[in-house]
Amino acid sequence: MPRLPGRAVLAAGAASVLLVAALGVRALEPSAPDAPPRNENDAAVLTPEIAIRNWPQRPRLAARAMIEKYGAPDVFDQESMTWAGNRPWDETVVRRAAPAGESIQQSVHYPVTLAKLAQVRSLGGRIEYDPSNGELSSSSDVEGLNFLALNLADEVVSGKRSLPRARALYRRTRELTESGKSSPYTTGLLFSPRE
Repeated sequence: MPRLPGRAVLAAGAASVLLVAALGVRALEPSAPDAPPRNENDAAVLTPEIAIRNWPQRPRLAARAMIEKYGAPDVFDQESMTWAGNRPWDETVVRRAAPAGESIQQSVHYPVTLAKLAQVRSLGGRIEYDPSNGELSSSSDVEGLNFLALNLADEVVSGKRSLPRARALYRRTRELTESGKSSPYTTGLLFSPRE
Protein backbone atom coordinates (compact mmCIF):
# COMPACT_ATOMS: atom_id res chain seq x y z
CA MET A 1 0.00 0.00 0.00
CA PRO A 2 1.43 3.43 -0.92
CA ARG A 3 2.59 5.53 1.92
CA LEU A 4 0.62 8.77 2.48
CA PRO A 5 2.32 11.91 3.79
CA GLY A 6 1.94 12.47 7.49
CA ARG A 7 -0.22 15.11 9.08
CA ALA A 8 2.82 17.28 9.85
CA VAL A 9 3.83 17.37 6.16
CA LEU A 10 0.28 18.22 5.07
CA ALA A 11 0.02 20.97 7.71
CA ALA A 12 3.36 22.49 6.62
CA GLY A 13 2.26 22.47 2.98
CA ALA A 14 -1.05 24.14 3.83
CA ALA A 15 0.74 26.74 5.97
CA SER A 16 3.07 27.54 3.06
CA VAL A 17 0.13 28.09 0.71
CA LEU A 18 -1.57 30.38 3.24
CA LEU A 19 1.63 32.35 3.83
CA VAL A 20 2.19 32.86 0.10
CA ALA A 21 -1.43 34.02 -0.31
CA ALA A 22 -1.20 36.34 2.71
CA LEU A 23 1.98 37.99 1.41
CA GLY A 24 0.46 38.49 -2.01
CA VAL A 25 3.26 36.67 -3.75
CA ARG A 26 2.23 35.59 -7.23
CA ALA A 27 3.89 33.77 -10.02
CA LEU A 28 5.81 36.14 -12.24
CA GLU A 29 3.86 37.06 -15.32
CA PRO A 30 5.55 38.29 -18.48
CA SER A 31 4.75 41.94 -19.10
CA ALA A 32 3.87 43.45 -22.43
CA PRO A 33 6.81 45.27 -24.07
CA ASP A 34 5.00 48.67 -24.06
CA ALA A 35 3.38 48.26 -20.65
CA PRO A 36 3.99 51.13 -18.22
CA PRO A 37 6.30 50.41 -15.30
CA ARG A 38 4.60 48.97 -12.22
CA ASN A 39 5.09 49.86 -8.58
CA GLU A 40 4.90 47.67 -5.50
CA ASN A 41 1.09 47.94 -5.49
CA ASP A 42 0.99 46.68 -9.09
CA ALA A 43 -0.61 49.93 -10.32
CA ALA A 44 0.75 51.70 -13.37
CA VAL A 45 3.31 54.37 -12.50
CA LEU A 46 2.24 57.62 -14.15
CA THR A 47 5.10 59.62 -15.60
CA PRO A 48 4.75 62.91 -17.49
CA GLU A 49 5.46 61.15 -20.79
CA ILE A 50 2.85 58.47 -20.11
CA ALA A 51 0.34 61.14 -19.01
CA ILE A 52 0.58 62.98 -22.36
CA ARG A 53 0.89 59.93 -24.59
CA ASN A 54 -2.74 60.16 -25.78
CA TRP A 55 -3.09 63.96 -25.81
CA PRO A 56 -3.94 65.71 -29.08
CA GLN A 57 -0.83 66.66 -31.05
CA ARG A 58 -0.60 70.41 -30.28
CA PRO A 59 -0.98 70.15 -26.49
CA ARG A 60 1.32 67.10 -26.46
CA LEU A 61 4.04 69.01 -28.33
CA ALA A 62 3.55 72.02 -26.04
CA ALA A 63 3.88 69.81 -22.95
CA ARG A 64 7.05 68.19 -24.30
CA ALA A 65 8.56 71.62 -25.02
CA MET A 66 7.85 72.74 -21.44
CA ILE A 67 9.27 69.49 -20.00
CA GLU A 68 12.40 69.93 -22.09
CA LYS A 69 12.85 73.54 -20.96
CA TYR A 70 11.70 73.42 -17.32
CA GLY A 71 12.05 69.76 -16.35
CA ALA A 72 9.35 67.55 -14.90
CA PRO A 73 6.17 69.36 -13.86
CA ASP A 74 5.45 69.90 -10.16
CA VAL A 75 1.94 68.49 -10.51
CA PHE A 76 0.46 66.49 -13.38
CA ASP A 77 -2.24 64.06 -14.37
CA GLN A 78 -3.73 62.96 -17.67
CA GLU A 79 -5.49 66.32 -18.16
CA SER A 80 -2.87 68.96 -17.25
CA MET A 81 0.67 69.70 -16.11
CA THR A 82 1.70 72.54 -13.80
CA TRP A 83 5.07 74.12 -13.04
CA ALA A 84 5.22 76.57 -10.12
CA GLY A 85 7.91 79.24 -9.95
CA ASN A 86 9.56 78.27 -13.25
CA ARG A 87 11.17 81.67 -13.74
CA PRO A 88 10.46 84.03 -15.29
CA TRP A 89 6.93 82.66 -14.82
CA ASP A 90 5.06 82.42 -11.56
CA GLU A 91 3.21 79.46 -13.03
CA THR A 92 2.94 77.50 -16.27
CA VAL A 93 -0.01 75.21 -16.98
CA VAL A 94 -0.35 73.00 -20.05
CA ARG A 95 -3.85 71.58 -20.61
CA ARG A 96 -4.89 68.64 -22.73
CA ALA A 97 -8.35 69.99 -23.55
CA ALA A 98 -7.64 73.70 -23.95
CA PRO A 99 -9.37 75.69 -26.68
CA ALA A 100 -7.43 75.77 -29.96
CA GLY A 101 -4.28 77.82 -29.63
CA GLU A 102 -4.40 78.01 -25.82
CA SER A 103 -2.71 74.90 -24.45
CA ILE A 104 0.05 76.78 -22.53
CA GLN A 105 -1.06 79.33 -19.94
CA GLN A 106 1.74 81.30 -18.28
CA SER A 107 1.40 83.97 -15.62
CA VAL A 108 3.43 86.66 -13.86
CA HIS A 109 2.66 88.88 -10.89
CA TYR A 110 1.59 92.13 -12.54
CA PRO A 111 -1.23 94.15 -10.95
CA VAL A 112 -3.27 96.03 -13.55
CA THR A 113 -5.88 98.76 -13.01
CA LEU A 114 -9.37 98.18 -14.40
CA ALA A 115 -8.89 101.14 -16.77
CA LYS A 116 -5.85 99.49 -18.39
CA LEU A 117 -7.23 95.96 -18.25
CA ALA A 118 -9.68 96.47 -21.13
CA GLN A 119 -6.85 97.74 -23.34
CA VAL A 120 -4.55 94.87 -22.38
CA ARG A 121 -7.22 92.26 -23.17
CA SER A 122 -7.85 93.71 -26.62
CA LEU A 123 -4.18 93.44 -27.65
CA GLY A 124 -4.35 90.06 -29.30
CA GLY A 125 -3.53 86.71 -27.88
CA ARG A 126 -5.48 85.45 -24.93
CA ILE A 127 -4.69 87.62 -21.95
CA GLU A 128 -6.42 87.13 -18.60
CA TYR A 129 -6.09 88.84 -15.26
CA ASP A 130 -6.75 87.39 -11.82
CA PRO A 131 -7.33 90.29 -9.41
CA SER A 132 -7.30 87.97 -6.37
CA ASN A 133 -3.56 87.36 -6.74
CA GLY A 134 -2.57 90.14 -9.16
CA GLU A 135 -1.45 87.74 -11.90
CA LEU A 136 -1.55 88.57 -15.58
CA SER A 137 -1.48 85.54 -17.86
CA SER A 138 -1.36 84.72 -21.54
CA SER A 139 -2.40 81.50 -23.29
CA SER A 140 -0.99 80.16 -26.53
CA ASP A 141 0.39 76.95 -28.01
CA VAL A 142 3.88 78.49 -28.06
CA GLU A 143 5.71 80.09 -25.15
CA GLY A 144 7.14 82.80 -27.43
CA LEU A 145 3.65 84.15 -28.12
CA ASN A 146 2.99 84.36 -24.38
CA PHE A 147 6.17 86.42 -24.01
CA LEU A 148 5.03 88.62 -26.91
CA ALA A 149 1.54 89.24 -25.50
CA LEU A 150 2.77 90.09 -22.00
CA ASN A 151 5.66 92.27 -23.24
CA LEU A 152 3.22 94.32 -25.29
CA ALA A 153 0.74 94.42 -22.38
CA ASP A 154 3.49 95.97 -20.26
CA GLU A 155 4.23 98.57 -22.93
CA VAL A 156 0.54 99.54 -23.16
CA VAL A 157 0.11 99.69 -19.36
CA SER A 158 3.27 101.78 -18.92
CA GLY A 159 2.40 104.10 -21.82
CA LYS A 160 5.46 103.17 -23.93
CA ARG A 161 3.29 102.08 -26.85
CA SER A 162 -0.25 102.97 -27.94
CA LEU A 163 -2.83 100.21 -28.22
CA PRO A 164 -3.09 100.41 -32.06
CA ARG A 165 0.72 100.24 -32.43
CA ALA A 166 0.90 97.34 -29.96
CA ARG A 167 -1.78 95.42 -31.89
CA ALA A 168 0.05 95.97 -35.17
CA LEU A 169 3.35 94.82 -33.63
CA TYR A 170 1.63 91.74 -32.17
CA ARG A 171 0.27 90.71 -35.60
CA ARG A 172 3.55 91.41 -37.42
CA THR A 173 5.71 89.63 -34.83
CA ARG A 174 3.36 86.64 -34.71
CA GLU A 175 3.60 86.25 -38.49
CA LEU A 176 7.40 86.46 -38.34
CA THR A 177 7.47 83.89 -35.51
CA GLU A 178 5.30 81.49 -37.51
CA SER A 179 7.75 81.81 -40.43
CA GLY A 180 10.65 80.83 -38.15
CA LYS A 181 12.10 84.23 -37.24
CA SER A 182 12.67 85.38 -33.68
CA SER A 183 12.34 88.68 -31.89
CA PRO A 184 13.39 89.93 -28.45
CA TYR A 185 9.64 90.17 -27.76
CA THR A 186 9.27 86.39 -28.13
CA THR A 187 12.37 85.14 -26.32
CA GLY A 188 11.81 86.47 -22.80
CA LEU A 189 10.16 89.09 -20.66
CA LEU A 190 11.37 92.61 -21.41
CA PHE A 191 10.14 93.89 -18.05
CA SER A 192 10.39 92.88 -14.43
CA PRO A 193 7.19 91.47 -12.95
CA ARG A 194 5.71 93.87 -10.40
CA GLU A 195 5.67 93.28 -6.67
